[in-house]
Amino acid sequence: MITSLQIGGHSDHLDAPAMRELLELALTDQTAAGLLSRFLRGDRAITGQLYERMILLRDHSPG
Repeated sequence: MITSLQIGGHSDHLDAPAMRELLELALTDQTAAGLLSRFLRGDRAITGQLYERMILLRDHSPG
């Protein structure tokens, strides 16, 4: 997924450890993974949902 984001031109923040950790966390969450997959395929209608889910995961992560 990180490679896909880099190819798509979104690599500016991917080297940050916090971003990588959040993306890895999102892949373990079925809802976030599904939203992220749709986003990467071009569905921007779910941007708000994806943002909210990522914030929820970040705020409830054990780290």
